[in-house]
Amino acid sequence: MKRLLLILMLVLMPLATAYYWDSSLGYYGQNQYYYVVFDGEGEAAVVARLEIQNTDNLTSLEFTIPGENVNVINIVQEYYDYEKSCIDWEELACDSEDVCSQVCSEYSEYKVYPPKYAQVDYITNYYGTGECGEDENCDGNAKELFVTIEEIPEQDQQDIYILVYYKSTDYVKENMGLYKYNFETIMNEYDTNYVRVSLDVAEDMYMNGLSSAIEYRTEMSSKVADVASIGANLAYVDTGYTEEASALDPYESFNVKGKYAENWFRMNWWIVLIGAILVAGAITGGVYGIRKLNKKDKKLGLSLLIGLGTGFGLWVIIGVSAYILMVLNSMYYMNIVGMLVMMITILVALVCLIAPSVLVGLNKGWNNGIYCFITIIITLFVLSMISLIVLLALGLPSSSSFLYF
Repeated sequence: MKRLLLILMLVLMPLATAYYWDSSLGYYGQNQYYYVVFDGEGEAAVVARLEIQNTDNLTSLEFTIPGENVNVINIVQEYYDYEKSCIDWEELACDSEDVCSQVCSEYSEYKVYPPKYAQVDYITNYYGTGECGEDENCDGNAKELFVTIEEIPEQDQQDIYILVYYKSTDYVKENMGLYKYNFETIMNEYDTNYVRVSLDVAEDMYMNGLSSAIEYRTEMSSKVADVASIGANLAYVDTGYTEEASALDPYESFNVKGKYAENWFRMNWWIVLIGAILVAGAITGGVYGIRKLNKKDKKLGLSLLIGLGTGFGLWVIIGVSAYILMVLNSMYYMNIVGMLVMMITILVALVCLIAPSVLVGLNKGWNNGIYCFITIIITLFVLSMISLIVLLALGLPSSSSFLYF
């Protein structure tokens, strides 16, 4: 066992040494956070937060924003004042009364909140447009905006926080009210530890699974957004539609793809159509089978038809009740009205399950009454399974999803 441990140590020590040298010689780590709002014109408004380890006292910064039509509106730096606090004291000579003087031997620095913000001067240029001239580093096929910060305002920081507010029409393609987006993050020369992209849409648009950060969305829709107020909390913004990535190489971007629409139905009409076809097919198939059976036994056929119709009606009642409960879920009087709706639904369901079967049994015989009851249960089960499949395909939408419809 000891030999095995010794061998493992000998094998792992070179790896640990290699990691140490790789992480200490000019290595920069960064985190990136994005809040993106898409509108009905296919434009994306983006606030990006770049957090870069300032191990070598950065004085300037360069990065690229993918897209041919990118408009950088504002760039600011978030910075902090630092205060020192002594964490270790050293005693000096003591006088005759045993009063010793002390001097601080080790200090610790900590940030002073809230942060401050400095306006950043920057230069933007498009390269790779086919007019490279004699520049050997120019890529004639590149489609990205180069941003240069020639001088970072506050350079004596442990970490550099850059907030970028820009807009672009390159990430969205529209087709008859359906918008498909392919958002791509900023690229620079540093390794990226973590990337987080939170997506949102304008108030008149819809995106599946979205729970909008409305206070930021309203700010972003204005002509001049306060990039500092949004960017300061960007790491904590969660719209419900957030994508993450980690361990990106230098000049590697993170793509987030998806779609949004003018309303809920435009996004999901094909799923609704398939569900309607399945329901219609199930009902039609049931009616066709009962009609064939009705030629042989009219009492049994009528009993089954009553069961089929009752099952369908009960399915509709349960669906409407579920929708009402879903809408009431966000209202303060949900407890009272919701309980009332549930009690009425349960009562109606019990009546629909029992009353038709009993009436059929009294008039057409108890065997037919039992067949009617079984048909109600089967119809309700089949339609419920179709509904469940449709809801799973829709991603189990919330009440807000249907309210957009």
